[in-house]
Amino acid sequence: MKFWQVYFFVALLWSVTGCGPERGLIPNTHDGRVPDVINFSAMLDSTQSHKKLITLTWAYDSVRYGTNREAANLRDWEVFRSFNDTSFFQSRGRTFFPTFSDSSNEIQPGARDSVVVLYKVYPAGYLRDNIQFTGKPSDIVTVIVKNN
Repeated sequence: MKFWQVYFFVALLWSVTGCGPERGLIPNTHDGRVPDVINFSAMLDSTQSHKKLITLTWAYDSVRYGTNREAANLRDWEVFRSFNDTSFFQSRGRTFFPTFSDSSNEIQPGARDSVVVLYKVYPAGYLRDNIQFTGKPSDIVTVIVKNN
């Protein structure tokens, strides 16, 4: 026999005998432990000193989880920001209220024509039994800050 015939026979034998019994998927147990972010939106405005101001607002399903944030396992939200790229987000800090304002120097167009700013929010739960769950991230909101 030639080498490729031996290789083919061994590969066929290995693929047939190497299969084990079918195993089920492990159920996902962490979904729903922290409420999801809903109605995530951004508004662009200017301050009295003519700086650009981005205000983010969002909510969570208080009908399903209730308004008591400790019972809903919702400690705070962490806001992330990126410029022109969805692969590199940096944390802008945590907030205990479903709103966040950003008027930092990085979002000011200055001599540029415009700045594209992307935001997303992660909900974080309370530490319970030495486990702290982080919820699913929100959708990404894009804000284009133009130089007027």
